[in-house]
Amino acid sequence: MLGGARFNDSIGLGAWGTEWHSAETNESEFKFVGGNGVYEIPLGAATSVDAANLFAAGRTADGDQKAGASMRVMGTAFATGQGCGVAAAQYAQSREVSVGDIQAALREQGALIDGDDLPGPVPLVAL
Repeated sequence: MLGGARFNDSIGLGAWGTEWHSAETNESEFKFVGGNGVYEIPLGAATSVDAANLFAAGRTADGDQKAGASMRVMGTAFATGQGCGVAAAQYAQSREVSVGDIQAALREQGALIDGDDLPGPVPLVAL
């Protein structure tokens, strides 16, 4: 995550770094995402190992503690929620999950799922 991870089964992007608050020292630490400032979130992190029709978004997605400290924020939860919703709808219709079909549907909806496809900066205009 901190290195700007890329995955073939990406369903969304995260941009919030790791925010860690130590219970032992009461110190806080924030580390920014590397690379171009985003990491891809794989469908595998949102897929249940026990139930084919269960997908986990936001805080419930799988990752270590530091990744969880990043994925828990609202923007990332929205992205994983959209990805999980598309995956669940596909499973409900066909009883299978196709990463390519999920990614195509997400792209049709305007979702950013590839860290290399970020839009350019938006210019600020004085009103």
